[in-house]
Amino acid sequence: MSVEVASWSLTTAIHNLQQGKLSAEEYLTDLISHGNSHSNLGTYITPTSGHALIAARAADSMPQKGPLFGIPLVVKDNIDVAGVPTTAATPSLKGHIPTTDSEVWQRLTSAGAILLGKTSMHELAYGITGICTGSPTALNPVNTNYLAGGSSSGTAAAIAAGFAPAGLGTDTGGSIRIPAAVCGIFGFRPTTGRYPHAGVVRISPTRDTVGLMARSIEDILLLDEIITGTNHSTEQPSPTPKSVRLAIPESAWDHLDPEVERITTNALSVLENAGYKLINTGVDIHGGPSNELLDTAIAIPPPETLAAISAYLAETGSTITAEEVIKETASPDVRSILSPLLDTSLPHHAYHAALTKQEQLQALANEARHRYNIDAIVTPTIITPAAPVDVADYINIEGVEIPTFLAYIRNTAPAAVLATPSITIPIGKTAEGLPVGLQLDGHPNSDTKLLQLALQCSQLFPSVYPSKG
Repeated sequence: MSVEVASWSLTTAIHNLQQGKLSAEEYLTDLISHGNSHSNLGTYITPTSGHALIAARAADSMPQKGPLFGIPLVVKDNIDVAGVPTTAATPSLKGHIPTTDSEVWQRLTSAGAILLGKTSMHELAYGITGICTGSPTALNPVNTNYLAGGSSSGTAAAIAAGFAPAGLGTDTGGSIRIPAAVCGIFGFRPTTGRYPHAGVVRISPTRDTVGLMARSIEDILLLDEIITGTNHSTEQPSPTPKSVRLAIPESAWDHLDPEVERITTNALSVLENAGYKLINTGVDIHGGPSNELLDTAIAIPPPETLAAISAYLAETGSTITAEEVIKETASPDVRSILSPLLDTSLPHHAYHAALTKQEQLQALANEARHRYNIDAIVTPTIITPAAPVDVADYINIEGVEIPTFLAYIRNTAPAAVLATPSITIPIGKTAEGLPVGLQLDGHPNSDTKLLQLALQCSQLFPSVYPSKG
């Protein structure tokens, strides 16, 4: 197996297949062989390599080729692919097999994409470590003493390990960007509502979105075009660095792991030296204090979960009830969050107050972005590197005990609450070799502009920017 093939980006693989340098079947066979040699990573809940090989042979025989013809992708196991179980890593859905594709997968497979496997995840997408009781827990391919992050853990690990060039995840408060950052790849959360959600096990319709992971920004731009039907080449070109203003919110840069601080602070110097204008801002850029935003981020999803799961099960014709799903939750951390939802006497005023607060934060943040006249907000993606496999409920950063969950979503939650697009790019590694990501948050519905900016910025870090093959 060629190591080069496993390191190809999506766009490189497409080019080489179109040029006839190898067939789709040969490419897939090499990737499967590579994946089999690293099966200890726990990336898959349901591998589909056998069916993928059949699809690759069929792609090779097709006279008309779609833009993704013969390209294998991995899909988080809360996104439907017809004929393949969607378990959401929870016991009661082990036998749940949808008969139709999710809308987002239908758009990709219509372009020629092939499913290589449904990937592991934090149960019901309710966590940031990827630790799961009833399904595989994905390990970090950079160092298996560490976790791949969550909740889209398996997709991130599979791409970082070279099993597939790209894939789908979902993001409620950081579930794409966290695992992408700790595994050293790119992770994109689009503006809430940009991607279709039909055929996805959602936990929070207010917050959830399908998103993308890949080894290059060009890959994410291509997949975004296919999913949205947007032709990015017809949109305005990216502005020069000297015309770009980047907000640096002080609160997002406080209390960082020393290695994360070293690497991300250096990244700011790189951006500034390239001509980008760095604008120091207060908490107003996110609509208010971090604790208010985090409180809102945590308060909204649980009250929406029961109805969201019920709607998904009804739409897919399942006879299972959402109450049964919650009762049978296996992971203790997820069960502790969801079990109270079965108490129908719980008051709803806190949820409605949180929705009102979210609207206020969105309005205030929008006003601040325009007042500062900024193009994007720059933060460390997360304040600490990958969590060790024995991570506890609290982590210590410079002598301060911080809840692990809050530490990991501190900088990813704003985009989810404010409904803005957000992307993490790899910028370096700690002294122990653990990846560190830099996050760019854009304006709502300015996804293409953000992706083009991320492409520019990522090219300033050639030592970690993935090879195009």
